[in-house]
Amino acid sequence: MGEPRQGIEGTDGSAGILPAVLRILRNTFVRSPAGCPRHLIGAIALLSCLLPSGTLAQSVQPPQTVSEAVFRSQWVGTQADRATPYGFGLPQDDIEPVEDWAAKLSEGLSFKSLRISPGLGVGWEYSNRNSSGVQTDQADDNSPYIAPTLALDFSREYGPLSLTLAYGGGYVYYVNPNYTSSQSGSGRNPLNQTVQMRVGHVGVRHQASVTAEGSYGTGENVQVGGNTTTANFNLRGDYVYSLTEFVTLGSFASYTSTFTRYGDSNDSGSNLNSINFGGSADWLWTGKTTLGILLEGGISTQEVQGGGGDDSRQYVQLLFTAEHTLTSKLTLNAGLGAGYVQSDGVTEVDSAYTGVRPVYQISINYTPSEKTFIRLSSSFEGVVVAPDYSLQIGWNPRATTSLTASVYQDQNYSLTTTSQVQVNRGFVGTIQQKFFTKLTFSLSAGWQQTENVSLSVEQTGGSGDYDYAFFSANMRWDLNSWLYWQTTIWSSTGNTYQTSGSGDYPETTASTGLNLIF
Repeated sequence: MGEPRQGIEGTDGSAGILPAVLRILRNTFVRSPAGCPRHLIGAIALLSCLLPSGTLAQSVQPPQTVSEAVFRSQWVGTQADRATPYGFGLPQDDIEPVEDWAAKLSEGLSFKSLRISPGLGVGWEYSNRNSSGVQTDQADDNSPYIAPTLALDFSREYGPLSLTLAYGGGYVYYVNPNYTSSQSGSGRNPLNQTVQMRVGHVGVRHQASVTAEGSYGTGENVQVGGNTTTANFNLRGDYVYSLTEFVTLGSFASYTSTFTRYGDSNDSGSNLNSINFGGSADWLWTGKTTLGILLEGGISTQEVQGGGGDDSRQYVQLLFTAEHTLTSKLTLNAGLGAGYVQSDGVTEVDSAYTGVRPVYQISINYTPSEKTFIRLSSSFEGVVVAPDYSLQIGWNPRATTSLTASVYQDQNYSLTTTSQVQVNRGFVGTIQQKFFTKLTFSLSAGWQQTENVSLSVEQTGGSGDYDYAFFSANMRWDLNSWLYWQTTIWSSTGNTYQTSGSGDYPETTASTGLNLIF
């Protein structure tokens, strides 16, 4: 389903991850990112393999959807995969180093190609609602917290091979036992972490790369209407062979999984999996134009916990692609073809979402200056039920100012209802300003509407459409290279998709704390 905003696995259900993955691998084979030719994907993946370890830690793209921004908004520590609030903002490497015990300790934590960065946060957090959306009383709406964090970076070349690894994570312990902003029970003190791996190989006429990324954490899930625990895993392999100086052949395969758990004992949730594979041929027609052909296929599966059976959608498609560099700052990419989609496990499937249909992909990349970029893309391919689109804009008018915005529509199998797809459309915007090299302010806002689309003619639109909006403000004061103070306020409208009753559940959270990091 496009690029699903994937999944979740609960504390009590962690034992079910491996069997679920093995079951899917036995029975299935995910679609690739839309709007990007395969030879370009291979080049990007290979370039990522060759980046130094310091770059890898910052290479994770900022969340461009409300779902991701909200879910990660309370993740702790700069070592988690978002180095600045909600993934937006300025790099932190311009802080002047301090030649003291902290700097010497930091040097001592580097072992050849391995860099170890521990951290510790202490502070206070407030929320006027608990994890299930119920308003809390004054005694249980706040708590001091302690949050140890850790980051690991490894980068090394082994002859023609390049290996890069990175890990970041943080654990939050709330002193007040009745404070349940994340979850209750075993999930009250959340652990959030991300791991990345890239392996690359460069030969005389060929290039190969394998990339993997996994994350596990707890946060507010817009599409479920409460807090969930989520585990994501992505694995992708690319191979490119230069047949001649004008003709390039490529192949790829990828696997993506999302496990989501929620409820009082993490007994409810869903497993979403997808696999895709394909091959391509590209012909450099002129110095600025490349023509190609792409054949791919794949399957996406949905398993909702608590009954309802398993659903799957398979596809195969053929696209003719073209890429043209209009100027050094403007690149156009397009693909057009036909595909076939089939659904299994859906009672009385709606014919509008299956069968033979036209498919397309188009993207425009415009970089007028080093300080500005505009990326526009749209696609209708794979097993989607509606077009995906994305508009991303970034502007850095000066070294201390950063503005980013995105408008999007994406989709995924429903996290709560079988034979249903959730189509999400919305926008996210952030402005960040640094003052006096030490003080940074940022403002973020976003809105998302989720539409439930039934794949079966026997079902209606499920729970219908619902909206979610948020606004946040953040202040960070860098006391020196290893110590900073951060204060964040987050306010949201909540959404109408709650397990109890109806109506919006607005929420306000705030946190302030001192963070030590090496």
